[in-house]
Amino acid sequence: MDLKFINITSGINIVIGSNSRHLFPMHTHKTFCIGLVLQGQRQIKFKEEKVEVNPGEGYLVNASEPHQCKDNGLTKSISICFNPTQISKDINIPEDKRFFFKKKHICDNKLFSLIDKNCWAKSASIEKSLKLFIKKTINSYAELVPALFKKQPLYIKSSEEYMNNNFRDMIFLEELSEKTKISYCFLNRQFKKFIGLPPHKYQKQLRIKLACNLIKEKKLTLSDIAQEVGFYDQSHFYRIFKQLVGITPKKFQKSNTSI
Repeated sequence: MDLKFINITSGINIVIGSNSRHLFPMHTHKTFCIGLVLQGQRQIKFKEEKVEVNPGEGYLVNASEPHQCKDNGLTKSISICFNPTQISKDINIPEDKRFFFKKKHICDNKLFSLIDKNCWAKSASIEKSLKLFIKKTINSYAELVPALFKKQPLYIKSSEEYMNNNFRDMIFLEELSEKTKISYCFLNRQFKKFIGLPPHKYQKQLRIKLACNLIKEKKLTLSDIAQEVGFYDQSHFYRIFKQLVGITPKKFQKSNTSI
């Protein structure tokens, strides 16, 4: 599997994947994602829906929405991930509203024609064309919902904050239960409901995302990064990283460019 990551200065990231047969386990991310399949097929499983995306078709994933991706055949795809806060300012979304993609699978040749599949080498044109593409996708397929839609209970917020602040330590459900004074069975169910993943999978994902950020900074060795994010067995770090990202940390290190 080959992956190329392009980081745009305005909070937009592009992931170009090719020769993929990878199964990405259930995961979430803080960014929204617009994906386009160029070759092969990508199956995406959401909480209540499963879609099959064929060449020339696209898919939409909301921020913090749990989903699983499986590539069939040698799939080639483009994923455009963007920060909702910055984009909301750019397209004048009211402060008391946020946008939400209800539709997951889209077939829109006119929209996809705005993306020049060969423009990635022309850095001056990327940001402008991507912002136009994102704006038109939101205008065509997003709904506005109240900003406080699906507000988290305090015990979920405090559990998430505790895990974010103590990501190097192995945190057990019983520990979160003790701190929040909520039964661990109920806490586990509610954490998955509001965050999208159970606590142990959330912590694994959190560590790998932090590792990705450290790799991009290019200040530490991979072994130092593994320890920095709480992996004291480097082979375990490599295995979990490849499972969630699709490639090894070393490949990820070589496949990142910024514009």
